[in-house]
Formats: sequence, structure tokens, C-alpha cells
Amino acid sequence: MEAGTVQSPRFAERGDGAARDADPTRPTVIQFPKVADPGPLGLAAFALTTFVLSFFNAGLAPASGEPIVFGLAFAYGGLAQLLAGMWEFRTGNTFGAVAFTSYGAFWLSFFAFALWFE
Repeated sequence: MEAGTVQSPRFAERGDGAARDADPTRPTVIQFPKVADPGPLGLAAFALTTFVLSFFNAGLAPASGEPIVFGLAFAYGGLAQLLAGMWEFRTGNTFGAVAFTSYGAFWLSFFAFALWFE
């Protein structure tokens, strides 16, 4: 082999420009960027929605303000908490994912029940 000549790679490239080492069948690992901790969002959504619902259930606020609870149940307790649960799956926290997704689904079902069946 002469100096200055370029030798072709022994194995195919992975697509990111790096040639495979010894095992061409080894899967390529894709690294995604880290996401922020979704735990505080899930906890805040659960706490505020539960607090406001309990406030009305205890009779500390007039019943005319109950639509506030339904808006919170849908948007904050439901959607935001459901998203926090999905982001917990992304971070690898199974307990947080199950808890936040379950509570988010509960608040969405509470909203649907109160809107269409009560």
C-alpha cells in the first residue's frame, strides 16, 4: 500500500459518518436530548386541582364557581398531568409515569362525567 492512498472502510458506515467497529450487526444507539424533570408539573397539577375541588366540596366557596373546577380538571389536572406522565416515561421513571398518567386520565374522566352525565 502506498503512502497517501485512502483505503476503503472494512464495514459500512452507520449514517453518522462513523464506521462500525468489529460487529456490523450491532444496533445503532440514538441519544435524545435530556428533558426537564416533569415531576413538579405533575405534582402541582394534582395538588391545585384537588385543592380547588375540595374547596368547593367543603362549601367554602359558592356553588356558582364550580365551572372553575371543571376547567382545571380538563386543562391542568387532566392534560398537563397526562403530559407530565408521558414525559416521565421519557425520563425512565415508571412510578411517576403511571401515577401522573393515571391521575391525568382520572381528571379528564371527571371533567367528561361532570359535563355530559351530571
